[in-house]
Amino acid sequence: MKLAQVFAIPLLVLSSVACSDSRKPTDEFFAANFSVSSCIRYAGNEKGIESLMKQQGVALLTDDKALHFLGSNTGKAWSFTSPNGQFALTYLNSGLCTVFVRRVNTHKYVEEVSNSFSRISKKTGWSFTPSIVPDFAGETELETFRLEAKTTTGQTVEIIISATENTAGSYQVALSTQVI
Repeated sequence: MKLAQVFAIPLLVLSSVACSDSRKPTDEFFAANFSVSSCIRYAGNEKGIESLMKQQGVALLTDDKALHFLGSNTGKAWSFTSPNGQFALTYLNSGLCTVFVRRVNTHKYVEEVSNSFSRISKKTGWSFTPSIVPDFAGETELETFRLEAKTTTGQTVEIIISATENTAGSYQVALSTQVI
């Protein structure tokens, strides 16, 4: 199965589940799959990110609103609210892609990310080191966990996840990727 097909599966599952009145995906499942289907799938691929956001109907943020997420870096930012929460995605000119999740149960999010890694490994041959993300979120401050993915084409993707259980800030989880 091609990598594009594997990443399309979570989006199809989300679409079909979201259409059902009684079965909406958990916020953590949605957040993890959005993180994986965007930044991990399109690591180092600005055009792929732009196409995905356009396809999903997510508008590019204006420069003044994008500054909140970009800081002094140059790049693009998108933001949307869904029944599963509030999300922002940035793609810096340097190739760094980040998904920001405003509110989520960090323990369940980490579990769903690990589940996604397992599915990707089995279906595509990508390998993740380590293959399971530990429960690392800080109680009051952001804590960070780093891992790498090896693609079947030989690329190495660095994955950085930062999370806190504290809900006082503007986001609780950030997952970033960059081809190294």
